Amino acid sequence: MSAIDVVKSILKYFVISSPFIALIIWFIRYAVEKWLDSKFNTRLEKEKHQYDIELHELRKKLDSELNRTIKLQDREFLILPEMWALLQDAVISLNQVVSLLRVEPDLNRMGSEQVEVVINEMRFSDYHKNQIRKAQNKNETFKNINFWHEIDAAESSYWKYRIYKMKNIIFLRKSLKEQFEKLDKSMISVMTTRKWGKEDGDLKSGVVAYEKLEKELNPLIKSLEDQIQEILQK
Repeated sequence: MSAIDVVKSILKYFVISSPFIALIIWFIRYAVEKWLDSKFNTRLEKEKHQYDIELHELRKKLDSELNRTIKLQDREFLILPEMWALLQDAVISLNQVVSLLRVEPDLNRMGSEQVEVVINEMRFSDYHKNQIRKAQNKNETFKNINFWHEIDAAESSYWKYRIYKMKNIIFLRKSLKEQFEKLDKSMISVMTTRKWGKEDGDLKSGVVAYEKLEKELNPLIKSLEDQIQEILQK
């Protein structure tokens, strides 16, 4: 039974004019509606306040995530050009080591003055220069010394790239990290195949190392290049 019905039941015992009864009923209905409106508005304000708090926290979180993403992207854009340049230096040096087309001077047919000109243009130590001067087969001695100098240069270039990568790879996205890791493994494989093969006197190691470079390393480099270009152009 509603409040209005209760009032009607009470008022039937009293002699009151119909207009007065109607006024009382209207007043009670008005009071009830106001009370309900007040309760509803209070609850609505409370829920709205809670919603505003949650929305504010969500915006803060989104802004924080966005700022972090922007900062990481900015750092990534700064890192990638330098890392790519160092990688290219390492790859160029590695190509020199495993190249099958090598042009080397024929020192055995040169006079002593010509030999001096050639070896002084190389970054050989005085000890190695003396070895070439005294060697009966100057071509073979020169070739052997030059090979190990190229190995040293390739390893030095590789480690410059590797150290820079280790310091900065944390700022790269996962897909780039994985690509650089694959490159590292491939470069080491090519390098060690050629180096250890030379130490063991394995004449086929040069061909094997070159095939690894062409079939494994170069495709990885091309894939990485495409990925970096796509990132930098966004």
